[in-house]
Amino acid sequence: MKFSDFLDKFDDRNDEHHYYLAESELNKNLEADINEPNLTKQLLELDRINLWMGHGGTVSSAHTDSQDNLMCIVTGFKRFYIVSPFHGVFLSRGYNRSPLNYSPINFAEPDLKKFPSFANA
Repeated sequence: MKFSDFLDKFDDRNDEHHYYLAESELNKNLEADINEPNLTKQLLELDRINLWMGHGGTVSSAHTDSQDNLMCIVTGFKRFYIVSPFHGVFLSRGYNRSPLNYSPINFAEPDLKKFPSFANA
């Protein structure tokens, strides 16, 4: 699908589908449109630019990224649940052969019978 077609679907308020784009290597034309904020130029060393776009209630699984991130919300909202890295042992990471940086636990409604150690996080 062309990016312009994705944006048309993404922008259609009558479409109830959940659209999500995860782009780890941006097209050079799109990357040229990004203006890095002065604050990040002063405080961070930019390693690469990734783009994630969600629409219509997309939900990310609980996970840890390997790099620092800067989240920008253009419209709408995103809810974050943040757990201390010292409490990672309580997140059942790697459960049922899942990647070690993902937790199977729904932080909004944790199943403490299935994952009792999460109560300590």
